[in-house]
Amino acid sequence: MPIPTQATPDEQTTSNSLTSAGLRVLFIALLASTGLLYWLARRRALRPGGDDNSERKSDRSWCSLHPLQRRYLIVYVLAMLSDWLQGPYVYALYESYGFDRHQNAGLFVCGFASSMLLGTFIGSFADRCGRKRFCLLYCGLYVLSCLTKHVPSYPVLMLGRLLGGMATSLLFSVFDAWFICEASTTNQADLIPSTFGIAVALNSITAIVAGVLAQASVSIAAMQAWTPFFNVAGYCSPFDLSIISLLFTAVGIQTT
Repeated sequence: MPIPTQATPDEQTTSNSLTSAGLRVLFIALLASTGLLYWLARRRALRPGGDDNSERKSDRSWCSLHPLQRRYLIVYVLAMLSDWLQGPYVYALYESYGFDRHQNAGLFVCGFASSMLLGTFIGSFADRCGRKRFCLLYCGLYVLSCLTKHVPSYPVLMLGRLLGGMATSLLFSVFDAWFICEASTTNQADLIPSTFGIAVALNSITAIVAGVLAQASVSIAAMQAWTPFFNVAGYCSPFDLSIISLLFTAVGIQTT
């Protein structure tokens, strides 16, 4: 029976290089495919006699957005950036605190469960108490959730997951409802389809930018204990960036 041999450092380096090269090729291919599909969709929309009335209108609005659209999209992108920044290193953060996979699973189940339970009735609460107020509540809850990530305590992190799940329910409900209400009130309901289409595209770009920013922030400095109960830098940095984005989101909501 042959004895398995461990790969040499040179072989491991070559394997990693091939993997990185393959990922780059795959990314370029997917990017080119996306660009081609977008070009074909635009060409079909602008073809004479086609189903192009709404598409032409949305294409013009991309270059010259209505002020209501601009205000909403700025707030929406900042709110989504705050959420995307927290995803890449949350597993690594929990592991750096010494929690095993079962404990990590408990944290994530808690977050998703709180989002599921709150999401069933958050819409009616927002309708009664004000959608703008609940958008601000999203910022406050997520700021508190991000602050708990600095504390290497399982109960505190569990509380943060509860707050984060509540904030997630607000993010994916009240912001859209707020814009629909504002557009309908100002007789701009025709802007809703194109605005949400632009928002989806911007959300994809925001996710990529958030990943790059999170990686850059983590690489600046290693995580260290500022006090025995509060860590800074390292895997905590993306959550600090999220807090900054949330503060700008709150300012944007207040001025809209």
